[in-house]
Amino acid sequence: MPLLIVLLVSVLLTGCQTTPEDYRNRLSQSHVCCTSVHQLHSNPTALDEIYHFKIGSGSQIETLTIEGQKTFSKKIKLPLYEQPYSIKVMSSAGTSSAFVPRIATLDNDHKVIRVFDQEDFRFNRNGYSGSIFVNEEDKDETYLLIITDREPENMPKFTQVHIQTASLGNGSSINWATGDQTTQYKYSLGGTVSLHFQSYNRLNKD
Repeated sequence: MPLLIVLLVSVLLTGCQTTPEDYRNRLSQSHVCCTSVHQLHSNPTALDEIYHFKIGSGSQIETLTIEGQKTFSKKIKLPLYEQPYSIKVMSSAGTSSAFVPRIATLDNDHKVIRVFDQEDFRFNRNGYSGSIFVNEEDKDETYLLIITDREPENMPKFTQVHIQTASLGNGSSINWATGDQTTQYKYSLGGTVSLHFQSYNRLNKD
């Protein structure tokens, strides 16, 4: 595929992305739906299924106030514990920004049991990823709460290649790279989080 077409496709895709500024404006203008985690709607889940949740976008945006700060939120009902399983977590990253989720497991009374944040996930160009393991000692965990990590530290960096274009005067042009620039990712207040629930029996078979 010609380089010019690749660049054009890249520009078009970037233009369709929701920017960190979009999420920030959306959060500041959003109505707080709930004053406690108890009031949040919960989405049911099952083992050996994959779910995609849009945090801060889509038809159902839920905003919660925690310690005086508004945050996008999503509450998930965990599968009834019958055997150990894992939850593979993947959050979205754009061309220059990434969503850093803060995830908490809650018991039936919505008491926080475990918390997972930036230090528990690994970053690559597709986003943050990591696994949460649910074993016998974690069987009282009933819900999973996803909110925004408002103070992520050490955001990753990426290298961007700058392209220059010059016309050759006969209807054609030439492109060349003028150098690389290392830039730090911006953190986004919202994004897409994928959860893959997988039983240990399924893991062993795979």
